[in-house]
Amino acid sequence: MSYMSQFQYHPRCKELKLTHLCFADDLILCCKGEFQSVYLILQAFKLFSASSGLKANQQKSSIYCHGMSNDVIQRIIDVSGFTRSQLPFNHLGVPICAKRISVAQCGMLVDKMTARIKMWSTRNLSYVARMQLINSVLLSLHMYWAQIYILPMNVLQEITKNGEWWGYQLGNSASWYWKKICEVKELLKQVYSESEFSNMPHYSVKQVYEKLADDKPKVHWDGLVWNRLNTPKHRFIAWLAIQARL
Repeated sequence: MSYMSQFQYHPRCKELKLTHLCFADDLILCCKGEFQSVYLILQAFKLFSASSGLKANQQKSSIYCHGMSNDVIQRIIDVSGFTRSQLPFNHLGVPICAKRISVAQCGMLVDKMTARIKMWSTRNLSYVARMQLINSVLLSLHMYWAQIYILPMNVLQEITKNGEWWGYQLGNSASWYWKKICEVKELLKQVYSESEFSNMPHYSVKQVYEKLADDKPKVHWDGLVWNRLNTPKHRFIAWLAIQARL
């Protein structure tokens, strides 16, 4: 189907030649918003259903359109038998939208975390027990969303009010990238206090780097080693020689 001249990719999927995304029993089909391309992709799916015996549940299937005339949309609905819905839609517990996720769309995440905190506060739990629940449950929700989206700053601030990020302890089941983020946090704790870091008017990478690197003595041989005339191999050997590490 994708090799047919009549079929047109979705504008944001043309470079990757992407026509579908599949996870477990969920399937997302995408193409350019025109009847001919939609009809071809429906015919391809019909052929797949006839070969595999897997058919779409029309009650759980929807069509999402944008930048198309009402006549074309209605024609596609009549041919497919699906209903039209509006973005965003929930998939695997997170909202799927065409643009960067907004603060309002993240309200579900904040509400879910707040509801769990209120439920735990009614129980006779010690401070250590509450910290354990926060580390194992609340921050896992945050990590799941953060793997998919770049969360807005307002949402992150709201989350950190509900969870003790500065005293968070990393779990054994954490992913590699989350371990790296927590390693940076532990480095920051060596040079910043919680109040000092949270009261920064604006986060500056340069300022934090200089704080972590501390004051280093200036050297006068940098131009001799790191110049354009030396090859990378010779630069490295010269650097080792000056550092007395040959």
